Amino acid sequence: MDADYSITMNVISVLLATMSILVSLTPSDLKAQEPRSEGFGHCWRSISYPKSHLFDSLGDVYFTIRNSDPSIGLRLDMYFETPASEVLATLLDRIQLRVKPEFGEMRAHLQESSMLIGQGAGFGNAEHTFYTLTTYFPWIEASLEAGWISVEFEGEGLLLAVPFGFLEDPSRPFEKSEADHKRSIGSPPRSELERDEILEWKSVHYELGEVSESRKLFVNQLNSNGATSDIILYRERGDSKQWFMWKADKPVTELLIREYDGTEILPKKAEVEILKDGLRRSDKFKFTNSLLPKRTWARAIISIDKVEYVFRLASSVYR
Repeated sequence: MDADYSITMNVISVLLATMSILVSLTPSDLKAQEPRSEGFGHCWRSISYPKSHLFDSLGDVYFTIRNSDPSIGLRLDMYFETPASEVLATLLDRIQLRVKPEFGEMRAHLQESSMLIGQGAGFGNAEHTFYTLTTYFPWIEASLEAGWISVEFEGEGLLLAVPFGFLEDPSRPFEKSEADHKRSIGSPPRSELERDEILEWKSVHYELGEVSESRKLFVNQLNSNGATSDIILYRERGDSKQWFMWKADKPVTELLIREYDGTEILPKKAEVEILKDGLRRSDKFKFTNSLLPKRTWARAIISIDKVEYVFRLASSVYR
């Protein structure tokens, strides 16, 4: 009996102490206690570009920028069809790859490029052999700075436009003072080469990972016909009676963009599609074309049946 009484009194004491702390907090204190969580952070994984035909001896060329290892830097993968053997033998010595931030000096790649041979590589005709040239660039220190990756070969030059917010280390902590509404985009560098081609980015892929048992969440920011957020709900195959059970109306998804000056943007849900493999559902949200250019960070808040998932977004991918 004494032991039960002692336990009861200890529980009561803890509850009273907790209530005392809560009562002593002012409304401003309570607000300060709210977590300023970045959720999944700046969890982008890749930026894709349209196909290029600029370099005749390399055939069709595809580019992908990746955030594969933040400790090393920005990664560029260049995929191209099998060229003539003499071109391949000297390619690494003849191709120049550099990064040009808006307001900094042109930088050469961080380390020696490597070249791998892959079959198909997911591009074009799967029967073709594609080579992969991979190189790394150091992250820049400035925040929210756009830039270009310059590719020069055989007297021709190509510039990959990198939207602002993607040349810096995505793992670095966010500082609210970094939001800058007044800076305009700098001009791309021009060379003395025969031709200069600018490739604008096509899509940015974000991976938020597992959000519940056997379910994952991905987002593709699309840069065609106006900015679009394509939210991908992915279900593991699992039980044969369950894996294809996505419905167009359940779960309910919503998207809110909250910029760091407090501006809120509600893109309109335009389309819900269950993809052919049955494992993925695509929910597309369209942004209005009337949004004015603005350079800032934002929190993207995805709600799935009222459960929120937050990640960091640069306004370059939706304004």
